[in-house]
Amino acid sequence: MVDDDLEVRTTSLAKKSLRHLVVGLVLLPIIIGCFVVGLINVRTIFLKVTLLDSVQPSNRAEVFFGEIDKVKEKVAEQYAEHTSKMEDENILDMNVRFNLVYNAAFEHERDFGQFIKNYQSTVYQVSSKTRGSGAWFEFYNRDIEKLKASSIERQSKLIKYTKSVQ
Repeated sequence: MVDDDLEVRTTSLAKKSLRHLVVGLVLLPIIIGCFVVGLINVRTIFLKVTLLDSVQPSNRAEVFFGEIDKVKEKVAEQYAEHTSKMEDENILDMNVRFNLVYNAAFEHERDFGQFIKNYQSTVYQVSSKTRGSGAWFEFYNRDIEKLKASSIERQSKLIKYTKSVQ
C-alpha cells in the first residue's frame, strides 16, 4: 500500500516536472528574445543621447533643427508624391462638391431653425386659445427649445468652420 502511494506520487511529480521543463524550454527563448530587443533599444537610445552630449551646447540646437529639417524634407517628398498622383481637376472638383454640400447644409440648418421658430410660435398661439393647454405647451416647449438650441449650435459651428477655412 505504501509502495503504491509512493509510486503514484512519484509518477505525478515526474509529470509535473516534465510539464515545468517544457514550459521553461518554451518560455526561455521568448524571454531571451525580449531581453535582446530591450538591449538593442537601450543601445539605440544611448547612442542618440551620447550624440547630443558629444555636441557642443551651441550646436545642440543646430542638431535638433537639422533633425527637424530632415523630417520636413520627408514630409515634402511624401506631399509631392501624393499630389503628383492626384490631378488638379480632381482636387478642384472635390472642392466644388464640398462647397455645394457645405452650402446646402448651412441653408438646411438656417431653414430648420426658422421652421422651429415658426412651429413654436404656432403652438403658442394654438395653446393660448385653448383653455387648460398651458401644461402641455410647457412640456412640448422644452423639446422645441432643445431643437432650436441644437440647430443654432450646428449653424454656429458651420459659420466657425467657414471662418477657419478662409
